[in-house]
Amino acid sequence: MTRACDLARAFADMVRHQRGYLLLEWIRQAEQDAPKPMKGFAGFLRQDLDAVTAGLTLPWSSGVVEGHVNRVKTLKRAMYGRASFELLRTRILGNGPSDSRTRLTDHHRGEESMSPLPAVTGRDEFDALVVRTDYLDDQAWQDVAAALMEPWGDRPYEADVHFIDDLAWSGATVDEVLTAVRGDDNLAVVFLADRTTMQAESHPLLAVTTLTREECMDDEDYAQLTEFGRHFRTIPARLHEVHANLSIGNLGFEEFAAWAHDDPEGIFRSF
Repeated sequence: MTRACDLARAFADMVRHQRGYLLLEWIRQAEQDAPKPMKGFAGFLRQDLDAVTAGLTLPWSSGVVEGHVNRVKTLKRAMYGRASFELLRTRILGNGPSDSRTRLTDHHRGEESMSPLPAVTGRDEFDALVVRTDYLDDQAWQDVAAALMEPWGDRPYEADVHFIDDLAWSGATVDEVLTAVRGDDNLAVVFLADRTTMQAESHPLLAVTTLTREECMDDEDYAQLTEFGRHFRTIPARLHEVHANLSIGNLGFEEFAAWAHDDPEGIFRSF
């Protein structure tokens, strides 16, 4: 088991840093002393060695396509058994990216500022998006960020987070944040580190769905998908599970919101 974990970490590092030149040596090591399932995996890689090496070396990938596939799966799952193909087509093709600029309230001056929120750039499609909207307690924020970067899951997995830590987002509301990120078609949920996050002992972040009324069949459909609201709170240790499951359409936002609703404090803590 230890050997399998070492090889898995080495493979993950190779993928993450595009070190395709190490692939053949990794295959040899796996075929030599890895557990049987991993030996089989190495054998499959060897059968298509040139293509896999290129995928681990070149800057191009099918990631964007896979992101759109995940988005389609999420939409399909939300509508399963309740709508038609025509509606699915409308939800997928009907809404183009919107202007990501918005007005931001300057709480220090108590008046409205015309400065737009900065564009969200550099987020990998697999990164969870965490927006800091409260800037009164730097130590609390550092604690939140550290908790979010802890490995997660049973394996465990490395935490992939895109942080927005910019005073321009101070005091931004849920609707303002949603407007700013709406152009990201691969984003199913955005997490806010607000005042409640900083003050509460468990540092629960606000998980907000990016689903809009326009993407739904009608008011009833939207009401069903947001039965427990457009947002719920989750402890940092569960943020990655929420993000991962929503990104691949494995679970719906309303399911996580229901679990949070059942918690005495209204926080998602576990399945």
